Amino acid sequence: MEMDTASTSNDLLHVEGICMRFPGVQALENVRLTVRPGEVLGLVGENGSGKSTLLKILAGRYSPDSGEVYVDGQRVSIANPAHALRLGIALVAQEVLIQPELTVAENLLDGRMPRRAGLVRWRETYRLAREELESLGLALDPAGVTGRLPLHQQQMLAIARVVRRRPRLALFDEPTSSLTAQEASTVHAMIRQLRASGTAAVYITHRLQDYFEITDRVAVLRDGRNVATEQTRDIDEHGLVQLMVGRQQTGLFQRPATRNHRPEHRHTNAAPPAALQVTALHTQNLQNVDLTVRPGEILGIAGQAGSGRTSLAETLFGRWPYRGQVLVHGRQVKLRSPRAAVAAGVALVPEDRKRSGLVLSMTVQENLTMATWSRMAVGGIRRPGRERRAAKHIAGRLALRAAGLDVEVGTLSGGNQQKIAIGKWLARRPAILILDEPTRGVDVGAKAEIYALIEALADDGGAVIVVSSELLEVLRLADRILVMAGGRIVGEQRGTEASEESITAMAFAAPASEVAR
Repeated sequence: MEMDTASTSNDLLHVEGICMRFPGVQALENVRLTVRPGEVLGLVGENGSGKSTLLKILAGRYSPDSGEVYVDGQRVSIANPAHALRLGIALVAQEVLIQPELTVAENLLDGRMPRRAGLVRWRETYRLAREELESLGLALDPAGVTGRLPLHQQQMLAIARVVRRRPRLALFDEPTSSLTAQEASTVHAMIRQLRASGTAAVYITHRLQDYFEITDRVAVLRDGRNVATEQTRDIDEHGLVQLMVGRQQTGLFQRPATRNHRPEHRHTNAAPPAALQVTALHTQNLQNVDLTVRPGEILGIAGQAGSGRTSLAETLFGRWPYRGQVLVHGRQVKLRSPRAAVAAGVALVPEDRKRSGLVLSMTVQENLTMATWSRMAVGGIRRPGRERRAAKHIAGRLALRAAGLDVEVGTLSGGNQQKIAIGKWLARRPAILILDEPTRGVDVGAKAEIYALIEALADDGGAVIVVSSELLEVLRLADRILVMAGGRIVGEQRGTEASEESITAMAFAAPASEVAR
């Protein structure tokens, strides 16, 4: 086991004794880290281990309570993000930091467009941006409005903006969390380009295999403390997980035997009536989609990026106009808005929890109860006591790790935020719960807990739809799997019979379309 030692002039970056505390939480305690020129260092740990906090300190977003930071052997105090950029340190954050109202070119060039007499030379701007995008392997329209791009393309643009700066140290905090495997490979190619040019990188991901593809060393944090630093070639995935969680962690994607023996999922005359039945659903991005979900069933939706997975989830939650018939427990409903969908018994945990699933500035209690405020109110007046009791019950059911119910959700780890995004619907007991990317940006420990929660919801008789780009996740959870391509359902298999090969074959067998989400 290698341990980071005191700073030397040969190190690009060294941090020593870094401590950081938030209300009720010791985020970092006496952390030490060294980054060498031209290396990719993986920063590994469960949600809440302090990884993102450390990167935000290095990027000038947070000031540590104590500790020292050295760049090229010289002690520095990073005052703000602009100061970090002057030192050559750039951050790709978990949240997508782009200006949605600007064009792709304006975001990529960071406002530094060619000008003449103070006026932007747009033709040259778009040419320069197109050349940059092509060199990075990105097929984006420089003149396109960034806010109209799907989330995964916005993330690629945010990464490209940092890469083109050629910083001395690039910090990547979950850069591939919203990306497909192909897009993640493109990001890895960008990082290899940076490494070849002498740029160092610190890389955080919850895709454990990425550490073995892209990093030279891995440094492990647990509960805000250093655990180990290893050469990547000297450790395997099992050993890395053990260091992360401090215990044996096996069978994350192993399908529980109990899900293989559920008689209500067999297609017999004894099967219960559908909780949700959709017939000939048609939108701008979907074509004649038929599906059925029964009480107690987990239905998986798989497909490549652009297959229509998220469009289907959002349409069933009332976000897009549609044609076709939707029945909830045999009663026809019109899903004209999210409010109408919730009233009909349909709930959605969206793929982007920070923008659409939570209010980060509100407390744990407020987020957990916001979906049931009207139900708990008396005469239109909210009852804080009722809300607190309900929030306490749900937090216990979620095994939530927070200093208290009055903590702002934005201060919690990604895994705990995702639990709250799911938990806010528990008190409503929706007839159908749709989860779009339920474990995006979540560590292996929290994933296992979320999987258990989803299965418990189905065991209680709920109908659950899981939409995921992570095929192993769909195979782990689903009783049945529908495969989408080009906005259509192109295949179906039972969970007990499906495999990565069979689902992938279905997804690629259908011709591609122009579906954008």
